[in-house]
Amino acid sequence: IPDENLKAMIETCASIKYPMDVAALGDLSNVYLAGHPKHPGKRAPSTAGDTDVAEARTHHKELTPQQEVNEKLVEAIMEYDGDKAIEWVKKGLERGMTAQDIVFDGLSLGMKVVGDMYERNERFVTDMLKAAKTMDKAMPILTPLLEQAGGDGGPTGTVVVGLVRGNTQDIGKNLVCLMLKANGFKVIDLGKNVKPE
Repeated sequence: IPDENLKAMIETCASIKYPMDVAALGDLSNVYLAGHPKHPGKRAPSTAGDTDVAEARTHHKELTPQQEVNEKLVEAIMEYDGDKAIEWVKKGLERGMTAQDIVFDGLSLGMKVVGDMYERNERFVTDMLKAAKTMDKAMPILTPLLEQAGGDGGPTGTVVVGLVRGNTQDIGKNLVCLMLKANGFKVIDLGKNVKPE
């Protein structure tokens, strides 16, 4: 790559700043830029219409102990703070919350918010990965509880799960496996980056 191209790229990045200042890019009406309001493929935010997110953004009332846990878990995911996530997972369990509630109403909601920010070009792919790793740090506490929650009457069926070759991001697969186990299924997890053979 010619040096002048690298210099131009660095100067452009410096002018746009982070999070991205889309307005600094000028007229983008004829540019394919996912996330720009004029882009025809712009998707609605994944949190649009989500009452939990709307309430979290505008609440002015006292939070219940469970709501406080969920809010702090969302913050931990958005701040990539694994220690904070672990701390509030433990507090949630102490306050009588189920592992399912903690995963779906706290940790997964945080992932949803980060994903929504990525859609709007307010965060990068690397931010999504950091958020996923933050959630991953808290999962060892919840995994045994999720697995214990199901299967009282023996397996209800067998499911084989794996990520195809070239795919190594397994947080979603691992959550699916946990939920299947929690609902009584026998799960055969082939892992990630699995060859067709």
